[in-house]
Amino acid sequence: MTIKLVDKKTWYRLLWGKLQTSDEVRAAAVLGGPYLGARIFWDGQNAVCSREAPEEFWKQDCFSNPEAMAPGQHNGDTDRVPLFVEILSRRPRLVVLGGGHISLPVCAMGKMLDFHVTVMDDRPEFASKDRFPHADQVICDDFSHLSSRIPDLPSTYYVIVTRGHLADEVCARQILERRCAYVGMIGSKKKVAAAREKLEKAGIERKCLDDLHAPIGLKIGAQTPSEIAVSIMAEIIQVKNRVSSCVLDPEIGAWLEEEGGKAVMAEILDKKGSAPRGPGSRMAVLADGRCLGSVGGGLAEYETVQEAKQLVGSRIKEFRMDGRESASSGMICGGIIMVLLEPL
Repeated sequence: MTIKLVDKKTWYRLLWGKLQTSDEVRAAAVLGGPYLGARIFWDGQNAVCSREAPEEFWKQDCFSNPEAMAPGQHNGDTDRVPLFVEILSRRPRLVVLGGGHISLPVCAMGKMLDFHVTVMDDRPEFASKDRFPHADQVICDDFSHLSSRIPDLPSTYYVIVTRGHLADEVCARQILERRCAYVGMIGSKKKVAAAREKLEKAGIERKCLDDLHAPIGLKIGAQTPSEIAVSIMAEIIQVKNRVSSCVLDPEIGAWLEEEGGKAVMAEILDKKGSAPRGPGSRMAVLADGRCLGSVGGGLAEYETVQEAKQLVGSRIKEFRMDGRESASSGMICGGIIMVLLEPL
């Protein structure tokens, strides 16, 4: 394994760059000993490491097989290093095929949930930025051109809600031949069964059809377009959160690319109770007082900022949002988060 040693800010900058060309990156942070806060990510047979720890440290056997390291905390023993392992991915992408009445709330909810949102329809009056102000991208084109207009990325969640079943099948045929995180298609059980039969006759393998969520959405008795959108996005969240992956906030990525200056990176390692954010959530506290990303808001986030202002070296800090502190601050969530703070 070839090792590249860099300073901590360069490490994050290289990680962000790697995420622009890779679907996911496995990384780890040291949680104890003299090299607390030191970080590593793997790039094939190479490793990029922060220089808090020397090259000899990173050459230990415990870093030689990252694929065998499950996400989460690993406690050190006599011959191992305490680590927090995570799989980072790009910002998830939501592709809504069809610009009808259900697509409007799906798009708005997708944006609220931090997806990169694309809407595609073949009718100019339905594929417009005025109609979909929340969308990052609006495409007006025939659905048969989907493969050439939308990148083939595994971290993509497809929602097929076109105006007719023929167009639905055209979209599904192309998507099921791709890598994707989720594909759902609207329709009654009877019409969906007929569509599945046609797709199988068209050469789509049965195992691919088994990955098709149709009828789309969780069964919550949804009736209105907004309720249907809730059921769709709930199913997508359910699928997304089965995978222990984290997303590096695009605001943080943009800052790493464009700006200099000092900062403190705060990352949640563990949570207990009903804390709003889970492991892998990050917030960068900049020298000018700005905060990018979030570790949950409220009292914990405020105290994280105060800790960052006086931070000298990397440390792990527990923030409690339960009991008396929660009541006195007016918070309703409660819970405890463990946060790694590291100067950049």
